[in-house]
Amino acid sequence: MLLSRLAERIECEKIHYSDTEITGIEFDSRKVQKGNIYICINGFNVDGHIYAKPAVENGAAAIIAEKVLDDVDAPQLIVENSRRAFAICAAEWYSNPADSLKVIGITGTNGKTTTSHMLKTLLEANGIKTAAIGTIGTYIGDEIYSQKLTTPDPMELQKIFALARDNECKVAVMEVSAHALELNKVDGISFYASAFTNLSQDHLDDFEIMENYENAKKKLFTDISHSAVINIDDNAAERMMADYSGQLVTYSTKDASADFFAKNIILSEEGFRCTFAAKGKEMDLDIKIPGLFNVYNLLAASALANLIGLSLDEIKNAAEKITNVDGRMEKVDVDADFHVFVDYAHSSDSLENLLVNVRKFCEGSLICVFGCGGDRDTLKRPIMGRIAGENSDFAIITSDNPRTEVPDSIIDMIEPGVKEVTENYIRITDRKAAIHKALDMAKEKDIVVIAGKGHETYQDVMGVKHHFDDREVVREYMDR
Repeated sequence: MLLSRLAERIECEKIHYSDTEITGIEFDSRKVQKGNIYICINGFNVDGHIYAKPAVENGAAAIIAEKVLDDVDAPQLIVENSRRAFAICAAEWYSNPADSLKVIGITGTNGKTTTSHMLKTLLEANGIKTAAIGTIGTYIGDEIYSQKLTTPDPMELQKIFALARDNECKVAVMEVSAHALELNKVDGISFYASAFTNLSQDHLDDFEIMENYENAKKKLFTDISHSAVINIDDNAAERMMADYSGQLVTYSTKDASADFFAKNIILSEEGFRCTFAAKGKEMDLDIKIPGLFNVYNLLAASALANLIGLSLDEIKNAAEKITNVDGRMEKVDVDADFHVFVDYAHSSDSLENLLVNVRKFCEGSLICVFGCGGDRDTLKRPIMGRIAGENSDFAIITSDNPRTEVPDSIIDMIEPGVKEVTENYIRITDRKAAIHKALDMAKEKDIVVIAGKGHETYQDVMGVKHHFDDREVVREYMDR
């Protein structure tokens, strides 16, 4: 690809310009190969501009930067925002594959993964091949591809879109994190529709205050998204909708005036039953995944599916085929007279939703095993402790992914929140031992909830990922 083709796609000033063949796009100077264009990203800790000269020495044929670099002897494309330029160049490199797809974006603190999974199920049950991109990986048809981030970096994201296009997918549904929006990862993508699930405290280690976090998510509801599906029961809904000028679809379990409304909701440990009301029509649903939050997720997925073209009858017939997502309110089959659920809940709001929902069908005691991740928002630790203490009969505070922190130091920050509301708790730093203790305690009709890691099959300790799967720990212990 000629440099001129990329230059045409981004607003730039050309310095020392000469057209040349570009062999790849790279933002890590250590990975630059001969003929690559190097993009200078101004990161949180490191400014990529200082590595432009080494990148050229490694073979970079040109650079994209936010300022003129006099000591770099190579063509330079000077832009206002190199992250945005990166996203646009990545799309161009793969011949703009998203243009061949109906791209659906889902943002919110909780529910993104499950809503994406539900939407994929609804569409594919009606013959619409769909790619899903998110926290637990990328799904293209029946094929699964692993990834590191909820929203991949631009080159990986566009490669996935190209793969989806080449595999004849018609729709790509993707989780869009606040970080992705703030870091311009999805710039240049025209979203067919986007959904907002909810907003609660999370990622304040990066965003510092809730206003910044909310504003990042709100970026999805601008002119880049033709239609918006909004949970109007959430406190941030009005602000999300405030400046939006496209087609608006609302959903709710409280406000009957919403476009998609759920009523007569009955929850159990096996799932939920309810009545959906939409477009002057009602339909009764019996869904085999538990939790009120999954009623909300299904409302969002149904509204999106309807925008894509499914009728309400098609949605109803497909909805009852929906199965659980790995690690999301996942029931672990055990040969016992109590129940065990594993969930990814790792924010204060998601933990509260999880425990409140389980409480609604728990006939015995509710035992909660939980922790907080290291190197992440420390302010939520005592809050999560209080929530666990208030909403369970017994809490076991343990290690999650401590990363570079000392696990007991994290627990020290959680414990005051629990102690504030109850004395019914213990600390067990070793996560396996904590799970074993909960299973030992459980009696007939009790429910054990293991929160924080969900689908993850590792525990991150000092930068090393050790194999660890909450579900495996439960099954192995119960088998013994």
